[in-house]
Amino acid sequence: MAAAIGLAAPVLFLTDFGHVWQVTPHATGVIFILGGSACFISAIQRRLPDYALMALAAVLGSVFNFIDFLVNPPWMPMLLAFFVVAGRRGETRQPATIAIFVALAWFGGYAMTWFSKWLIAWFVSTEVDVMANVSAMVLFRLDGDNPKVIHWPLVPTIKVATAAIVGWGLPFFIAFLVVFFRNIRQAHFRWQAFWPLAWPALIPPLWFEILSNHSQIHAGVSSRSEAAAFGVVLAAALLAADVKSLSFSWPSLRRQKSLAGQ
Repeated sequence: MAAAIGLAAPVLFLTDFGHVWQVTPHATGVIFILGGSACFISAIQRRLPDYALMALAAVLGSVFNFIDFLVNPPWMPMLLAFFVVAGRRGETRQPATIAIFVALAWFGGYAMTWFSKWLIAWFVSTEVDVMANVSAMVLFRLDGDNPKVIHWPLVPTIKVATAAIVGWGLPFFIAFLVVFFRNIRQAHFRWQAFWPLAWPALIPPLWFEILSNHSQIHAGVSSRSEAAAFGVVLAAALLAADVKSLSFSWPSLRRQKSLAGQ
């Protein structure tokens, strides 16, 4: 339960999750991310073989390209990879390898659908130079010039992270972090267990750096994936500390209750 709360809290406090339903394309993408991830969790719990998990990830990525073009792509593969490493802790096989292939399968399915759509458009269209238009847009979204774009490494990630942090929910998130660190400090946190669980959080920053132009221009909506990455880090830390449930009471209050009980 603690890890689930840690995973969800940044999305609730640092994104537009509460009113994303007002923009239908964005709401559809978020719904598919959450619903598809839930199906993937069920597949892990049912102990489906590795190839089935990769096939399911590819199908989810392929369908997702029809629903959400460039707004939230890194969110879902990150979750799928995290659920693999978290759900297969303690196994003799290295879950990180399967998680990497699951993430790659998702992006592979996403890319195949993207390529197929434009290939079909190229065959059907007779008046528009589809390939030239698509190539120009790809180059622009990668690192094209724009008043909002700074051509420096890490700038896209910093802008997206800033867009996630600066918002109405920041005070609530800070309060949650106080509770989080208090529970971590009172538990037995292990760095050796943390890193194998937290690395999927690197998937969104890699996406932001590759699509530098798009990430900087649309930092507000792209910040959903970064907020979800914060959640993966928090959940990984709680799992690494073996915190089963979060204690929201202050230590002084707990001591007073203990003395009152005595």
